[in-house]
Amino acid sequence: MHKTRILLPVCWLTFCSFCSLYAPHALPAAHAADGNVTILSPADGAKLGAATKNKVTYEATLGAAGGHVHLYVDDEETAVLRQHKGEYVLDPLAPGNHRVCIKLVNKAHVPTGMEHCINVTAQ
Repeated sequence: MHKTRILLPVCWLTFCSFCSLYAPHALPAAHAADGNVTILSPADGAKLGAATKNKVTYEATLGAAGGHVHLYVDDEETAVLRQHKGEYVLDPLAPGNHRVCIKLVNKAHVPTGMEHCINVTAQ
């Protein structure tokens, strides 16, 4: 019984050492495989013209599952964007606060969880 009490902590320490050496290297690669989306402009908190068409510039890195991106304004799908990098011109926004999001979706148009959202004010 004395050996069991000594071996258990040694085994646990060995496992923890293994995890600390190898797990940090595995996590970024797995995260990168999921993809990434970014709204390059306008900036979060930007003030936009309410009566004008405003441009959204974006960039997407697709994950292992592939797919494309969708643009949302106030939780309503506004556009399906097939290019991984580009611009989209929004229709004029009603005066007030709005949330603009770019979401990575799979081939079935289901969001993967990768998204970038900004808040803008149309004046």
